[in-house]
Amino acid sequence: MSAFAAPVLGLLGFVTGTILWTQFTRWVGLLYVSGSKHGGDFLGPPKRRLLWAIPVLALLHPAPWLICAAAVLGFRTFRSDAESGWGWFFGGLSLALLFMILSTVAFLARWRRLRHSESGGPNKSLERTRGE
Repeated sequence: MSAFAAPVLGLLGFVTGTILWTQFTRWVGLLYVSGSKHGGDFLGPPKRRLLWAIPVLALLHPAPWLICAAAVLGFRTFRSDAESGWGWFFGGLSLALLFMILSTVAFLARWRRLRHSESGGPNKSLERTRGE
């Protein structure tokens, strides 16, 4: 393998990892929406759930299958004496997934902290602006 091809395969693995993460978060969002109550202005108060769609989404969406395939192939690549290009590819993929997981956890922690600080009511936000 040439000195140029290995980093390109690592970059290709990183891009593949970001696409895989996007598909995974879309799948989690679909499962969340299917399990939550639906309502609105024209639907009335929230009461309906799409519980029948959860097994279909859980089994037929490609995201969990892609993640399992990537995990199995990555494990087999790192455990065996595979060509170094595959190691670069799955290394980039693993790095992208790790980066996306850490950035999502940091975003959710910041969002939760912000939401918690704003839930105190109007007097709490007034105290914050005064510096008390």
